[in-house]
Amino acid sequence: MQFTTGLVLLAGLITSASGDLAWQIEGQLSEDAWHRLYQWKIEDTGSQLARINIHTGDALWTVRGQPFVDFNRDCVDDDKVYVLNKDSVQAIDVAQGSVVWSSQVRADFLQSAGYLICYPMSEQIFLSYSLDQGDHHNLAALRKGDGATLWTQTSPRTIQTLGADSERVYVSVIEGSQTLTQALDQTQGQTLWTRTDTDIFYQFDAWQRLLRVDQDEIQRVDGRSGQEMWRLSLPGSYLSTHSREAAIYVQSDQAIARINPDTGAHEWDYHFERTPESFTSLEILANGDVLVREIRDPLQQTHFELREAANGTVLWDRTVQGQNTVITEDRAGHLFEQTPGSLSLLNEKGQALWTFKVPQMKGSTPRIGTVHGTEQHLFITLFESKGKYPPMTLAALDWKTGAMKWLHQAGEPLTLMSMERPALIVLNHMLSGRSFALYP
Repeated sequence: MQFTTGLVLLAGLITSASGDLAWQIEGQLSEDAWHRLYQWKIEDTGSQLARINIHTGDALWTVRGQPFVDFNRDCVDDDKVYVLNKDSVQAIDVAQGSVVWSSQVRADFLQSAGYLICYPMSEQIFLSYSLDQGDHHNLAALRKGDGATLWTQTSPRTIQTLGADSERVYVSVIEGSQTLTQALDQTQGQTLWTRTDTDIFYQFDAWQRLLRVDQDEIQRVDGRSGQEMWRLSLPGSYLSTHSREAAIYVQSDQAIARINPDTGAHEWDYHFERTPESFTSLEILANGDVLVREIRDPLQQTHFELREAANGTVLWDRTVQGQNTVITEDRAGHLFEQTPGSLSLLNEKGQALWTFKVPQMKGSTPRIGTVHGTEQHLFITLFESKGKYPPMTLAALDWKTGAMKWLHQAGEPLTLMSMERPALIVLNHMLSGRSFALYP
């Protein structure tokens, strides 16, 4: 087993052994949809955004802001990154770092009082800003192609964007206890429809569906007309929604229903009760299956059921002793049974293929934090159970056996940044503000 504890980068001594440090830089990193890395940091002379070579940690190019440059990881295309630099929106060539176009917001733009918003289906960039130290009362739409300002909306109240499709942007304006929800034409800015509500909120999901959620009912609203398409209520004290491409799951504290997103028809329901002797929670998995976890107090047991996405039938169920067991899903869709001191990979029948038990480190046994898996690599974080910001360790496990391959002891909390490149795993230090990469 290999332990890597130091973070000192010595020139000429870098090796490519698993768990070894590949590079380290100051500042926090962000990753875009193409798995490109960007570094944002503040300096005495302002702030800067740099694109980072994932193999070396070197800056491929740098954009400096006076006094700031604002970066939103959603505002990136395959060939350009869009930033707010001082009082101008800029399009930066993602390969070269050169400025493709620059568009000044307005002469009296208040520095540090704006931010960019981008949506995958839209060819516009939306700029939310204020001309004073108050809320963001202005919303402008800029064309991605050339930076031209298409329109600006101004309101006495804060304008919040909910989402956008290829034609409309949906906004919300709160006036006292009432909320005005509007659809605006993206190229002209005119209001296409308005809905007025009290004590509700709207969601715009990844499949361009606009949902109106109240305490006891949910509606789908037609984005083109603003009219109700269907309405649904469930027993319970609240409602929440979980959107998948093929269905919308509506959940309360007493039931869950899988709903056809086009018609609102129930595809299946599952009802349960919360009593002083039991507590039930639900998780919607990436493939649409529903994981049910029931804590049974009198028996000191935890019961799990996996219900199939299409019809809600039970695929498998599993009962374990104690109440500190959870089942977690990694980004590749694998299921793990996890306790503070052990991790088991489950097969399609809910059976454990192997179990990893946390070893003692520095005279004590750390706890398992999060699980991160891809098809190539499996990592877990371990942390001490004391302190507000406990030191964390990254452990690499073998997919086939669960055996530990190596450890990296960081001495402070870690944030896992990127695992998509087979050659490197990239992490951020939460306290010291450093970012680094390890060979997996």
